[in-house]
Amino acid sequence: MDQASAHIVVAFMLLGGLAAGPAGAVTAATDTRASTTPTPQKTGVPQDLASGASVDSGRKAADAQKDDFYRRYFRKGREASGEDLPTNPEEKEALLKKILPKHTPTPPGDPQVREIRELIHELGTDHHRRMSAIERLAMIGEPAVPALRRTLRDSYKFKRIGALDALGYIHALEAVPDIWQCLDDPEPAVRVAALKTLGRMRHGPSLDRIAAKLKDPELRVRREAVLALPRMKGTTGRGVLLRALDNSRPEIRRIVCEELARFEGERVVSALLAASRDQDRDTRLSAVRALGEIGDPRARGRLQALSRGDDAMLRREALQALKNLNEEGSE
Repeated sequence: MDQASAHIVVAFMLLGGLAAGPAGAVTAATDTRASTTPTPQKTGVPQDLASGASVDSGRKAADAQKDDFYRRYFRKGREASGEDLPTNPEEKEALLKKILPKHTPTPPGDPQVREIRELIHELGTDHHRRMSAIERLAMIGEPAVPALRRTLRDSYKFKRIGALDALGYIHALEAVPDIWQCLDDPEPAVRVAALKTLGRMRHGPSLDRIAAKLKDPELRVRREAVLALPRMKGTTGRGVLLRALDNSRPEIRRIVCEELARFEGERVVSALLAASRDQDRDTRLSAVRALGEIGDPRARGRLQALSRGDDAMLRREALQALKNLNEEGSE
């Protein structure tokens, strides 16, 4: 056989091997897949419905949390009873949207922890988002208290203020020691928020600490202390205000006179008559206005004297107070 014929024979042999080789490889691969792929088991339940039980339980938990919010919100946040809750589901949903537009009930567990963390972050944003976060944290209630207490030590003052507001709505008495520390916060706005929270919680043992803020260097803090004092549980608001009327700061005496207008009785009228002779002009004006609002006839003589005085502003206020007194007497 010459060299050319040998080359032709070799070529045919190679072509025959290539034709058989790929087919055998494909067959082997197919057998391998068939042996390694598990045979699917027929369960008779579609896969997308396999988690239906967990979905239903999640919905039930969300509905239970929503109902709990209604009860706690009306009892604590709006001082109403659970009997006032609407029974119609559509009415309840509409009320919920009105109270908390972004309400999204979350079942307890890790998702709630993440939500609390996100809401704490929202406390440091703009006013609208902060107020929405406060409402949602108040709805979550006790589970949010530990995170809120930690937030009272945050470096950002608006987060501290938001945490104080939320704790007040939750009525978290276990957080009172942390709230007391906020009474000495370097930011006046935080001190004001702490006083509002204690007043909202009506925490009687905080009375002395609140009274101490009557000497705060900031007027808005002193004013809030005056407003918080009568709200303390176990105290008589009228008696607390009458004692505060002896404060050395004229702006405190003026605010006290304004608040005493909500009360009646001989002690209140006598204290206001004395305040109408205060050395501070604004305190005298506040006392005269308060006497006019109370409308007690025992103040008539003093008001008539002031209506003939030299101070034009006092004359005008005294005449208005006498007019109110006469109108009440004619009824």
